[in-house]
Amino acid sequence: MSVKLEEMERFAEGTNSVLNEMRQRVEDLVEETSRQRQRAAENEQELCRVKRDFESLKSYVSSLISRSNSRLLRGFFERLVAKTTQLEGEKMQKEAEVQKLMEENVRLSALLDKKEAQLLAMNEQCKVMAMSGSNNSQVPAMVDPMLELIYFVCGSCTFLYRLKLYRSMPTEKIVG
Repeated sequence: MSVKLEEMERFAEGTNSVLNEMRQRVEDLVEETSRQRQRAAENEQELCRVKRDFESLKSYVSSLISRSNSRLLRGFFERLVAKTTQLEGEKMQKEAEVQKLMEENVRLSALLDKKEAQLLAMNEQCKVMAMSGSNNSQVPAMVDPMLELIYFVCGSCTFLYRLKLYRSMPTEKIVG
């Protein structure tokens, strides 16, 4: 029996040793699991911190882009307003110039009509004087200068008539 007892003791010791090894392995596994859980919790905290930092940076970059776009748009708008103001000023200046030219044209047309009427009246007077001079033998010396004056006046009338026609033509015909 002692052999059996020894065998049983050896078996119990072997079993005890296996159990101790298994207990040690279980304890090691429990410790490792605990460490892994702690690392997982730390990793989770780190991930949350990184996510917060990322969102913060994302918000900061968005605000920078917003400010930059705002400045850029403000610059474009200011240049657009300046150009519009400049063009409006130029337009008003051109309109004033056109108005002055139209007034000058009206004034010159009236002056031309007045001069034409004066020349026609002088032409008629010269014709009357020439006719009366040819009937009157006392003024033979005035006939030649009178005829010259008549030719001059008639030439001036013709010139004014042509100028009036030229002025009344459309600009395309004048240029072309």
